[in-house]
Amino acid sequence: MTESEQHAVSCFSGLVIRHPSFQHAYNRILDVIEFNKINQAPEPQSVLILADSGCGKTTLFEDLQNNLPGRHEVQEGIDMVTKIPFFSSAIPTDATPNSMAQQLFASMGVGDRNKHAAEQRIRNALKKAGTQAIFYDELNNIAGSKTPHKISLARGWLRDLISSSGVMIVGFGLPECEDIFLSEAQVHKRFPWILSMENFKFDLRPSSEFCVVVKTMEQALCQFGDLYASIEPRMNEDFLISLYVTTGGSINAMKKLYERVQLDTFHGDHILNTDKFTQAADVMRFPSSIARNGFRTDRQVCLNMIANRQMQVH
Repeated sequence: MTESEQHAVSCFSGLVIRHPSFQHAYNRILDVIEFNKINQAPEPQSVLILADSGCGKTTLFEDLQNNLPGRHEVQEGIDMVTKIPFFSSAIPTDATPNSMAQQLFASMGVGDRNKHAAEQRIRNALKKAGTQAIFYDELNNIAGSKTPHKISLARGWLRDLISSSGVMIVGFGLPECEDIFLSEAQVHKRFPWILSMENFKFDLRPSSEFCVVVKTMEQALCQFGDLYASIEPRMNEDFLISLYVTTGGSINAMKKLYERVQLDTFHGDHILNTDKFTQAADVMRFPSSIARNGFRTDRQVCLNMIANRQMQVH
């Protein structure tokens, strides 16, 4: 690809679409961070984000980190101290108090292999680093063992970590982790904010989140007009119906499909058209899809499948 084409691919790949649900979750997390900072309560409020794969959880996760203060050095007396106000980590698949502590050490970049009293030492490390919040992914791994005793131990360690360190957690997990994670009253108490992110509902109104996101993607591609000699208007019902069936309304699936179409356009005739979407959908698979390739499926069949999906959800 040419340099301009590489730039176009990079720009589209880094595109963050701040649709209303995304912006609501983003703003709410920042509000809670600010509240905890001002309130300075010994036990901060934490936030739980529940979302299926492909709903934009990872994008939200990364966007928050990119827009908050990062690791830096400060002078404290005669020493230079590394401050880590915000950082990300993940619950390990073998979620035990010790493994969770060791994973946090690794995420902070602290080379601590001593397993003795790891829980207490991670709390001391967080205080020394001035950590305000941990973006904690894969919370559903707490329930991975399916053993009630192990679940209780891991969940209790996380509960106590918030209380003893004064560090809030912005947790990310699958919807099914809610019951297991919040079934204990003392854990639920520390997570008063429960936010959900879902795949877009099927809605062809121009103001719907689904249509707004599609339009944003189209505009992001069209800004490179010199690269696309013939761009057909695709904001029509047939295209939108086919796109929805192919992706199931998953923003992640939509983005990946558009990325593939963009590359195919650069490698081909530089003409972006619906045929490119049809061909891309032939070779791509999305867990959220309603049909393998909505672009090769009859319009009425697509609408019937969407209606059946909506009935199953409700």
